[in-house]
Amino acid sequence: MPKRLLNNRKSPPIVYYPKPIPPPDVLPLTRTTRGKEYPRLAETFTDPDPVKRKPAVRVCDQGKLAQETRLTLYKEKVKGRRKGPSTTEKKFRLMLQQEQSIVSTPKSDRARSRPLVVRMDTKMSQASSWNKLKPKSQEYAGLKWERVKTIVHNNLTSERTDERVDATKHLGLLRCGDATVIYALKERMKLDEEQRVRYEAAKSLILVGWWEDEVIQVILKYLVIGNTEVRLDLISTMIDGKNVQYVNKSINTFPELVKVLSHFCCNPDPDDQISFEASVLLGRLCVR
Repeated sequence: MPKRLLNNRKSPPIVYYPKPIPPPDVLPLTRTTRGKEYPRLAETFTDPDPVKRKPAVRVCDQGKLAQETRLTLYKEKVKGRRKGPSTTEKKFRLMLQQEQSIVSTPKSDRARSRPLVVRMDTKMSQASSWNKLKPKSQEYAGLKWERVKTIVHNNLTSERTDERVDATKHLGLLRCGDATVIYALKERMKLDEEQRVRYEAAKSLILVGWWEDEVIQVILKYLVIGNTEVRLDLISTMIDGKNVQYVNKSINTFPELVKVLSHFCCNPDPDDQISFEASVLLGRLCVR
């Protein structure tokens, strides 16, 4: 092309016309093709077309692929059964022979025939197996039970007030619900002259699961006359008490306890810790 035409702004634009894309040899299968049909339409069975149309050519003609790839499975040959007794029967016969030989020989000869080391090992194994089978109670064994007995027989009957207070508190923390412990705590709660001992004894009885009328009476007394620290201490103790969800609702003091806790919950202050703990305790007591 001459330069004058290229430099001229009024020259026509150059347009590129690509070659057209040739149609594919095999078209995709559609129901709109008039000349071919695959798969057959349901209408052809009821109202066949008088002009038979050729089926469409598959995109992938499998041919005889199914027959050519058919695999032959070889089964394992079954071995013939051998003559004579089976292996299990042989073992059973051997066991019977051993038992007969043991019964036929006297006990003294068997003991002499076995060496001393084997006899000692047998005794040790029997003892160890008995220790595994023998029932053990963690509540009445070990250092914990020894500590409980020392507290009940020595510290709880001490003349010093602080020692009795610590003893009653420790019995509740050890969570030992033995009858001796409960009797000793009830005795301290009723007969002790010191108010702190009676207070700690009532708390310990709640912790070991002794939810009786006389215990709840003492708890109610200190809930009413106590300060904020005492109330929080008692409520948290009852929350952690044993079998708190199974408290007998028919005892006389239980409705009074529910009334006091409900009164604590009526405090409009959202930051009041006592009202929150009281509501938690009511839930633990399964009160609607």
